[in-house]
Amino acid sequence: MTSMTSWTANDLPDLTGRTVVITGAGRGLGLITARELARAGAHVVLGVRDPGKARHAVADLPGTFDIRPLDVSDLTSVRTFADAWSGDMDILINNAGVMDIPPRAPPTASIYRPPRTTPAPFC
Repeated sequence: MTSMTSWTANDLPDLTGRTVVITGAGRGLGLITARELARAGAHVVLGVRDPGKARHAVADLPGTFDIRPLDVSDLTSVRTFADAWSGDMDILINNAGVMDIPPRAPPTASIYRPPRTTPAPFC
């Protein structure tokens, strides 16, 4: 049995013919994940807020990428992404997150505003 401390992306199985969707894959950990899964043969769909930046980020990477607009804080965007989906999806990596959005406007049916928590004062 291989120790988990020695596992690297080189240990990924052949993912040829598999479709992987990664949210928030335009930069950072999501982009590195997309790169490695594409290197292993997967067709990688990047769900990102800024498709132009994502196209630029993957331009020189080997592999097959499909870049689609997706803002997980906007439920209309999520519905549009989901409704446009057709075909198989073998792996979904929910990398994008919504955190500490300033209270510019109250929550609506289409904009998700996570609840803010405030630590209780010490008594």
